[in-house]
Amino acid sequence: MAEADSQLEAAHLVLQALCEALEWQLGEFWIIDSEANVLYCLDIWHVPTIEATEFIKLSRYLTFTSGVGLPGSIWQSGETAWIADTRQDKNFPRIIAASKDGLYSATGFPVLIGQQVVGIVELFRTEVSEPDESLRAVLTAIGSQIAQFMRRDQAQQQLQQSEQARQAALQQQQTLAQQAEQARLQAQQSDQARAQAVQQAEEQRQRLLKQLNQVLQTRDSARGLIVSMSDVLFDFNQATLKPGAKLRLAKVSGIILAYPDLKLEIDGFTDNKGTPQYNMTLSDKRAKAVRDFLVGQGVGSDAVNTKGFGESNPVASNATAAGRQQNRRVELVVSGNAIGSSAGASGMATGAAPGSTGGVSGATPANPTSPQPGTATPGSISTPAGTTGPQSRPSNGSSQPPVSNPPATDNKPPNLFQL
Repeated sequence: MAEADSQLEAAHLVLQALCEALEWQLGEFWIIDSEANVLYCLDIWHVPTIEATEFIKLSRYLTFTSGVGLPGSIWQSGETAWIADTRQDKNFPRIIAASKDGLYSATGFPVLIGQQVVGIVELFRTEVSEPDESLRAVLTAIGSQIAQFMRRDQAQQQLQQSEQARQAALQQQQTLAQQAEQARLQAQQSDQARAQAVQQAEEQRQRLLKQLNQVLQTRDSARGLIVSMSDVLFDFNQATLKPGAKLRLAKVSGIILAYPDLKLEIDGFTDNKGTPQYNMTLSDKRAKAVRDFLVGQGVGSDAVNTKGFGESNPVASNATAAGRQQNRRVELVVSGNAIGSSAGASGMATGAAPGSTGGVSGATPANPTSPQPGTATPGSISTPAGTTGPQSRPSNGSSQPPVSNPPATDNKPPNLFQL
């Protein structure tokens, strides 16, 4: 048994040794199935001179509960049993098969670990044999030896299972550690990628800010880069871009096209001269004129939208001509992921009228029947800072403004439209 690699191999060796040494022709080794609480046949050995086909087939097929048949009786009693003549035994369910195959006598003994029966060994002869007490004692001792082997085998199996469990736990621990390290590295790479993307976006933002400032005054804000366009893009009371304005806007569009995925919002504003509705309408038209020009230069139409705000959101007081001139403006808000901002916050931060369309300051309808006091009429101009009030049109009908307007200085942003 010590040389056996498995319980089945050990059982086969035991049966062969017992049958050959004690002159029994067939042996069976039964094992208890603890879950089903039955005995099942683990192995059968017989001498070459007999076949016992029916008996062997039936033994492999049947299971026994405690107290049933020879194996069940030994399991129940925990002691060696003997059947002198199987044909006369009332608790021998295999009697027909045994008689047919000529197996007339049987004995069996338990394999005990402590007080627990873990197996049964049966031996069969082809002749009737009376009980042999000395042989019963030998068989009981052999049962103890088999039990010792099975105990060692169980301990070995438990040790192997414990080692396998330890190795599995270690492997799982190593796998979890590898997964954790992989997750940490991925998170680190993601953080580095995000930081790099933020840095690249910020670099692009600053580069774009510098480029736009070379064409028009541009400032950075939470909404994006805001390009401020003064009130000289258009002639008075008109929504058609002047040639000089087109030149600067063409430069702006060329810069914008070099940056993918940008969003543009064009906002129009006015002073408080003229009716609010007319100012809203005209400022919206002027914002759309800027949009149409940029789209014509190749800027995607789906990336550009316009809003008119009329006299809302002034940047200076409308009480002075200089303040009104500052309020008459168009702003181009540039945003997008490419420069690290979102275009979702459209419109002005305060005072914007939802759903309104735009107008431009200082304008009234082209042919008013009754101009309101204090409003501009077609052909007039707004008075720049430092003058005493609006100048009337020259009596000769000329549309040129008085020469009292001060010239632009070098330290001011370029003007793009003229009212």
